[in-house]
Amino acid sequence: MYKELELNLADGTSEKVAFKATGTTAYRFKQLTHKDLMTCIINMMDATKDAEDDTQVAIAIASSGNLDSISQLAYVMHRQAEAKSISDLDDLTFENYLDWMDLFDSMEFLYKAVQLINIYMNNTETTVEPKKEDAQPKEE
Repeated sequence: MYKELELNLADGTSEKVAFKATGTTAYRFKQLTHKDLMTCIINMMDATKDAEDDTQVAIAIASSGNLDSISQLAYVMHRQAEAKSISDLDDLTFENYLDWMDLFDSMEFLYKAVQLINIYMNNTETTVEPKKEDAQPKEE
């Protein structure tokens, strides 16, 4: 899935940033972080189950020990969105991740955590209408 999100930069401006989740996102995340992505996502979802707004989500993720996981997921998906070929991902290193993180407001990825996880999990609303009448819900 490909999506662009408006993110606040460290210089006070904002910019649309591209993200793309593919079948290799979890592998690239593990290559960068040495952590299992699904375990991190489950931990974040458990920590945020009672959160009612973006601020509570951010606090819950930060206090659950997953502060870096959401920004690392964002980095991997951004690099996948920008890659023209597989070799463009050869420099997926921790130092390049830190350089990329310097571009953004320090809390930006925590506030966008739900959207970033949804990009990875491919949970999007659809506007597709059923073509067959039988597929439409029946009113009672």
